[in-house]
Amino acid sequence: MSCDRMKPRSDSIHTTTYDGEDHREVMRGHETLSHPFAIALFENYVYWTDWRTNAVIRANKWNGSDISVIQRTLTQPFDIQILHPSRQPRDVKNPCGDNNGQCSHLCLLNINSTFKCDCPHVMRLDEDQRTCVVNEQVLLFSRANEIRGVDLSLPYYHTIPTISLPQVLSPQQLDFVADKKKIYWTDTQVNEVKRTGLTGGVTESIIDTGESQHLLSLVTMVSTTSSVAPGTQTGLTGGVTESIIDTGIEHPTGFAIDWVSGNMYVSSSGANTNVILAANLEGEYLTTVVSDDLFQVKSLAVDPLRGRLFWSHMSDDLHVIEMSAMDGSGRKVLVSQREDADLISPQSLCMDMDSWRLYWVNVESGKIQYYNFSTSLVQTVPLKHDRPSAAVIYNGLLYYANHEDSAIHVCNKTDGENDLILRHNTGNVLSLRIYDPQIQTGTNPCSVNKGNCSHLCLPVSHIDRVCKCATGYNTDSDDPTKCVGIKEFLFYSINWELKGMPLNEDNSTQVLGSISRVSMATSIDFHAELDYLYWADSDHGTVTRIKRDGTGREVVVEHFESTESIPVDWLTGLAVDWIAGNIYWTDPKFSVIETARLNGSHRYVVVTGNMDRPTSIAVDPVAGYLFWSDAGKEPKLERARLDGTERTVIVNESISSINDIALDYKVSENCYC
Repeated sequence: MSCDRMKPRSDSIHTTTYDGEDHREVMRGHETLSHPFAIALFENYVYWTDWRTNAVIRANKWNGSDISVIQRTLTQPFDIQILHPSRQPRDVKNPCGDNNGQCSHLCLLNINSTFKCDCPHVMRLDEDQRTCVVNEQVLLFSRANEIRGVDLSLPYYHTIPTISLPQVLSPQQLDFVADKKKIYWTDTQVNEVKRTGLTGGVTESIIDTGESQHLLSLVTMVSTTSSVAPGTQTGLTGGVTESIIDTGIEHPTGFAIDWVSGNMYVSSSGANTNVILAANLEGEYLTTVVSDDLFQVKSLAVDPLRGRLFWSHMSDDLHVIEMSAMDGSGRKVLVSQREDADLISPQSLCMDMDSWRLYWVNVESGKIQYYNFSTSLVQTVPLKHDRPSAAVIYNGLLYYANHEDSAIHVCNKTDGENDLILRHNTGNVLSLRIYDPQIQTGTNPCSVNKGNCSHLCLPVSHIDRVCKCATGYNTDSDDPTKCVGIKEFLFYSINWELKGMPLNEDNSTQVLGSISRVSMATSIDFHAELDYLYWADSDHGTVTRIKRDGTGREVVVEHFESTESIPVDWLTGLAVDWIAGNIYWTDPKFSVIETARLNGSHRYVVVTGNMDRPTSIAVDPVAGYLFWSDAGKEPKLERARLDGTERTVIVNESISSINDIALDYKVSENCYC
């Protein structure tokens, strides 16, 4: 048996036996072998793809003679295979060929006709060494540029694939929601909250640009660049990595999930503002729960069964751990640096639900401590090592990462005895969590139907809850479970953000919560009755809408496929007809104006021809007029009926270009700049 290989840098093809012996050079330096990429064998020929010549070539596999180009490709060809029955003979036997070796999932061959059974991610072999069973006890830890998950009983076995660049840059805090099979984390480099799933699928290309050609009784299969839709990132087991919150937060070092109520808490520590925010698990109904007298937050933890929120925060001269109800009320200092000199840079807060203790790591003093709620005392866990960086409590044991020996340890959670190294060569750990559905149980006043709250339900004890409204909403005076939006405010966009500010002089009032996943909002509008905000994204060529409370997000218009792969400047103007229930937008690439229903259905070109580059647009649904600007070689302002008829040039003199149009419906005047 032999293995043929290519060396792209030396432009040559070589062959060796499977053990690396009997090395031979088949050919070198031929013009068709200028930048080989992939290789395949069939009978007496060797086939390869070449990037410089954009071709599939074959030659005699023994001496490199009889060279011929069998196929030209439009783009650089990548891999190559030969599809033929003789390439996969069925008359040979191996142990895995007989009923999959009695393995429930994977049968993997070894030497001398031996084999072993193995399991997919988040499973492990049972005692019979044949059957895979669910294994959902996973030790999760984050380090710079990566998140890993290993089997708790076999800590060197990765039970989930590593999540790394570009999905992960600086994963500061980890948490999970077991019943949704989701893992969440905050990334302080990009200031985002992200998540991925334990299960999911990947995007596949159904039709690609590859070519095929029949050769005698075989088919040469060549892969080239394909039209795979962008935007999906593979996560733990093929799940999609999503950005849940990507705006409105700074340096989110604190993060915790209330798995019972279905809420998340995240800190934002900027130059001038330190807050703790709450939202549901989709990032909707974002609102502030703690803002006054808050330093830079380093860590968060929750007790969903008792309705408690914990955080550590610090200034230049004071480090503090506080507690409140989950709506931010009833704040209480548990311990401060004034009373405990070891409380220096407290991080990695974690709640031990069984013993009712709050644990944390003092990174600077090298101590792990806990607050005992039964005695109201702070205790220190005696450790054999003095450089812990992260900790978590699980099944009565303390798991902690230690910088000193770059290892993850496990010991008794009270006295530190029986300290064992669980995993070596694991330094610079930022966060530890143990994924186990069995520890996310229990109920609280928000666990059924969100406590009948229209926005967020925040537990404040084991029997009481508070309904909290999203930013820009107030509690209904007639029904405290409902929320009423602020009636009027100024709404504007700055590149990747949508902003709001009050029309009165009180600029401190927040009127609009952060809207995430905005790329380039070049034009905006709204529908007051339905409470929707609309924006045209010129980077993606889309029109998106979302409710003011962050729910109901929907891309209603997407650009058509064309020869241009990057849809920059496809949509630059947007207007909403709130009476008829239509939207209008300008498309400067194709020099048309289109319309559709509010949900993007029934798309139709309403104005075309005699336009160079339509940009801004406005509608008067009462008068039935459509106004738009043309920023082409002859700038002008035009008007038409809402069906595109009766086109009239309004202004075409003494203007260089028009950036935007505003209408005064009461006096039937238009303003432009």
